[in-house]
Amino acid sequence: AGFAFNSGRLLTSLWKQSMALVFSGGREPTEGQSMAFWYVQENISYSYKESTVIKAPSWREGLDQLGMTFHGMKPRFDGFGVIFLTKGASGKPTVKVVLNDGTKDVPDTIAEVDTVDFRNMPDPVLFNLRVKANEMVGEMTIPTKQEATQIFQVPLATRMKSGGFVGLTAWSGAAPMPDLVSVQRFEILNTDETVTGEELRDVSAQIQEAYREMLTDEHRHFLDQKSQTDHLVRLTSLVSDHLSTSKRAEESLAMQIQALSGRVHRLGESCRELRKETDLLLGQHDQGGGGLGSLKEQIQGLRHIFNKEGAHAQKKLDAVAKNIQQVKSRHESMPENSQRMSAIAEQGLILEQTVSSRGTQMTGMMIVLVVSIVGIGLMMWRRMNYYEKRNFL
Repeated sequence: AGFAFNSGRLLTSLWKQSMALVFSGGREPTEGQSMAFWYVQENISYSYKESTVIKAPSWREGLDQLGMTFHGMKPRFDGFGVIFLTKGASGKPTVKVVLNDGTKDVPDTIAEVDTVDFRNMPDPVLFNLRVKANEMVGEMTIPTKQEATQIFQVPLATRMKSGGFVGLTAWSGAAPMPDLVSVQRFEILNTDETVTGEELRDVSAQIQEAYREMLTDEHRHFLDQKSQTDHLVRLTSLVSDHLSTSKRAEESLAMQIQALSGRVHRLGESCRELRKETDLLLGQHDQGGGGLGSLKEQIQGLRHIFNKEGAHAQKKLDAVAKNIQQVKSRHESMPENSQRMSAIAEQGLILEQTVSSRGTQMTGMMIVLVVSIVGIGLMMWRRMNYYEKRNFL
């Protein structure tokens, strides 16, 4: 079973739905398979409890607990559904329209068409549904016919209620190999120009109310130029309010984009570096050479240089070791050298003692000389002082 429902309400009762479908499977259709489009007043996405289905012993039992047993949908609903059966009562693909007012479990089949074969088409099948004030019209375009064919036209006693929810369900049945159903395009267009099609979730409530007021008949027809000017002023104020409220979001988005740009730039640099490393390892190179072969040649060249320089250095080390050995052997072959060195050491000690004693004598003589000079100077000073007092005083 498949399940997809919109969580936002459709605020208009006049709308057009269009989708592109692909039904692919075996040559013969299998009974019990279906895909359906729904418009109901209940918020199915809220009432659907996925945990109940997951905890159930089987998917079918989980859907039974939720009561979704009618082509993947609840049998009691307020709205309508368009069901695509891969094999109807006639044994052919069938399109069926069901309508229910929410008071009974089994909806009424109000239209059934089994003359349209929509399975295993080379291109997507286009289905268009137009909900008007007094009827619903369904059209289907088969790729082999290249033109839209009206498949049903259902009159409505009352106008379709607004505020419903749209969605899709799929039911695979008990077939071991069910058809593959792909919805390649799905869109809904509001055809009522006096109301908004859905809630404007990205703007404030004040802007939503101003926009709804502008769509009323009172503000859509202008009697004079003043009313047109007032409408333009309201529209300008509406746009200005929206820009002011979305400014922060835009600034935040710009910062995120800037951060992502930086990350992409760094990723590009890393990719270029990785590509270069990969080229070297895998041997992919340009016209100028490179790759693993060039890397091997460079390594071999470095090895040759290291071997050559190593041999030269080894020769020098051998020569130095040989010279050291020669000096050592000469020293060992001349024992008198040690005696000579001992005599020289003794003479050095004697010389050091002599120099030390001579230094002490010279120091003493210098002290005596200084004391003598000081004494003579003192005696001369006294004598001169005596003559000065005698002759001048």
